[in-house]
This record gives sequence, C-alpha cells and structure tokens, in this order.
Amino acid sequence: EPSKGPLHYLQQNVKINGFENRVEVTGKAVAEIDGELTFHSVVSQKYPWVLHNLSGSHSLQNNFGSAKLNAYKVPVVSLNKFVSDKGIIKIDLIKMDTECTEHQIVESAVPLINAMRPIIICEVHDFIKNEMNEVLAKLEDYSLFELSHNKLYAMNSIVDKMKHDDAFDYIFCPKEKVDFLLSV
Repeated sequence: EPSKGPLHYLQQNVKINGFENRVEVTGKAVAEIDGELTFHSVVSQKYPWVLHNLSGSHSLQNNFGSAKLNAYKVPVVSLNKFVSDKGIIKIDLIKMDTECTEHQIVESAVPLINAMRPIIICEVHDFIKNEMNEVLAKLEDYSLFELSHNKLYAMNSIVDKMKHDDAFDYIFCPKEKVDFLLSV
C-alpha cells in the first residue's frame, strides 16, 4: 500500500489486532516496473487538513477519475520482482484495484500469471477496458466474469456492453478453477 492514509490505517489495524506475525505490510505500489514513480493522491476539498485520507482514488496515474491534488514519489515493484524477492512459489488469488493501472500490471506479469494460474479479482474502469481486453487475450485459458451485486456474469470480452453500468469488478479465472469459483 503506497498511499499514506491507507498505509497508516492498515499498519494500525494490523498492530491492534495482533497480526504482526501473520500480515506483512509493504509500503510500495505494484506497477509494471521496479523503482520509483510519482503517486497522486486525492486531497479532501472539504477537509484539506485530514492527514490520513482514505479516498479510494489515490493512484500512480492522474488522468482518470477524481482530481488528485497531491503528488509524491513512492517505491514501486513489479509483481514479478515481488514474487521472486519473497520466494513465492504459488499464488491462488490476486485482488487488484490500482485505479486504472491494472492493465499495465497484468501485462508485465503475463508469463507469471500463466504459470501460477491465480484467480484475479480486478477493478476495470471504462477508461482502460480496451487495453485490459488486449491483455486478457494473452492469458492462457482464462474465463472472464463480471461481478455485480454479489452475482457473477460470464462475459466473452471486457469491452462487451457491461450488464450493469455500475459494475467495474471482474474476475479472471483459469478455466480449470471455474467450477470452484462458481461453487463458492
């Protein structure tokens, strides 16, 4: 978690719940590269003095969604490097909501995803649906589902007319795990 507000509260939550030995908090952003990038955060217009803003629109991009008025450098790590550095040998699930950089992260990790076959829960805004659709074509034998109102809807393409205008959440599921997904 690279965003100062959510990072602060995540660290506090881990501590007060006694999860220090079970949860590792990393103050980095997942990106398509390793290094450092500018992170853009929303400043509350009504309460600009709030130090730890929990807005969900903080992001490495500043082109879509809420206007982001504050910018600072954050360390970034690719999914590939994170998995390698941590010695991770299996990934069952990835939950991704990076405010319009999801397609870049998945694109940079296609071989890893194809090898480890995780189910991916991913937010995809209309701004990037064409790019994400191109990336999804590179995932081997993955099925696509729209998640809306706690129901799954099978889709052929992310650029198809969405079944629900308010839905931005999708699940990319390896075909061999679809029965498991639908049984949950």
